[in-house]
Amino acid sequence: MVPYAFRLRTLGIRESDLHIDQLVQFLESQPSIEVLEMYTVSSTPDDSLDLSALPMDALPNLTKVAARVFNVLQLVPSRPVKEVILRDWLEMARVVDVATALALSTAQACSLKCLVSVVAPQFFATLASHIPGLTTLDLEVAFSLRGPPRFDKSE
Repeated sequence: MVPYAFRLRTLGIRESDLHIDQLVQFLESQPSIEVLEMYTVSSTPDDSLDLSALPMDALPNLTKVAARVFNVLQLVPSRPVKEVILRDWLEMARVVDVATALALSTAQACSLKCLVSVVAPQFFATLASHIPGLTTLDLEVAFSLRGPPRFDKSE
């Protein structure tokens, strides 16, 4: 592992053509990182960096992750993450996956910020059952429980 003179507390990465093996090696060398913010250039979820090669004991002080769902599922379990900001849409089919990842944090996860297209009643029940310590939920919702807005034909 390459030694670096600095010890980062926050790292922001704008994904493009990063070499994953070099990134993993760098992340392993920075156990002091508390905040990891990953910005994705592509709008295709399949273009997220695959951090599955990152050992579970890397980033032992990570408390905040801002990334796509794919990366949140890789980074949160077994780390003391308390705050998650999702950088892509949270589909209802992935709510259980994200809630389970947050439940597997070694700290009590207490904050989730996400974009959702529709909030179905099971959304809140799923979060409550998996993350009972959730204290902050910041939703940006495209449609509400009532569905898309209706326009009065008389107008």
